[in-house]
Parts: sequence; C-alpha cells; structure tokens
Amino acid sequence: MINPHNVVNILTNLISERLTLISTPSSTRRDEEVAKALFENVESVLNCSAYCLENNHTLDLDTELLEQQLESNDRDDNLYYNNECEKENIIQHQFSFEYMKNVIEFYDEKDEKTGKRKNPFSYIQKRFKKVKDKSYIRRFRRYVEAQGTKKQKMDQIDSFVSESFENARQQLLSIHDFDLKK
Repeated sequence: MINPHNVVNILTNLISERLTLISTPSSTRRDEEVAKALFENVESVLNCSAYCLENNHTLDLDTELLEQQLESNDRDDNLYYNNECEKENIIQHQFSFEYMKNVIEFYDEKDEKTGKRKNPFSYIQKRFKKVKDKSYIRRFRRYVEAQGTKKQKMDQIDSFVSESFENARQQLLSIHDFDLKK
C-alpha cells in the first residue's frame, strides 16, 4: 500500500532539488486550487488498483484580451501610416476584390472592330461611382494581379486560423503555438 505522507515528502524533496522557487509569504487562491487538485489525484491513486495519468495542456481563447490587443494594435498601426498609405487603406476598405476585378474587366474591354478600348474612363466613372480617378485603375490592376490586397489576404488567413482554432477547441484537442504557424 502507498503511504501518502511518504509521497508528499518525496515530492517536496524533488521540488526543492529540481525547481527554482520564488517564495511568497502567504499562499494564494491559485496555490489552494492546485493543492486540492493534487490531493484529489493522490486520493484517486490510493483508491484504485491501476492508474493511468494523462496530462492535457489547453490554450483557451480569451476574447476580451484578444479584442483589447487588436484595438491596441489598430491604434499603433494608425500612427505608423503616412498619407499615401492612408489613401491605399481607404481604397482597400471601400472595395471588395470582386468590385476591383469588375472595374478592371470593364476598363479592359476591347472593341472588336478597332481593337481599342471600348470604354473610356468617363464611362467607368458613370458605371462605378466610387472610382474617383485613374490612379484607382492602376491600384485595382495591381491588387487583382496579386489576387487581392495584403489586408484581404491577411483577413483570409486570420479567419482560417480562427476557424481552425475554434474547431479544435470544440473537438477538445490540445493546441500549441507551433500548430498555428503551419
């Protein structure tokens, strides 16, 4: 039979030999919770004939902390951008990838007889009211060739990682930071 006092003494010796401890004058609530969990484990070991110990580490999603970090990052990012970046951000936020693609396709249509562009810029402005000047066409073309803006690509990656994280949490799988890097 296992003697729990001997187990505690051996555990105390192991902890003092192998772990560096930061001493605190009084025990905290968390210390008490861990002690209770350890007591329940020791008690279950004493009451059973075979024992299998599994260790699960989880990473819980703290949405409030995540929102605060995102807000903080947004504030920092806004300080970083200059006027040109702000213009590009406005364009990126106002137009979807499909909208930019439609503008470019309409602009690039060729007349079969002459081989020239079918639609001058004034027609584009009439059909696509949000397009203010020709620089939008150049930017749209660059974004369409790159399959979207950097922000749109990052949003796709963020949503994929969030969905994967949520699915793994629903299946009670353990998640590590190296899993998120893949």
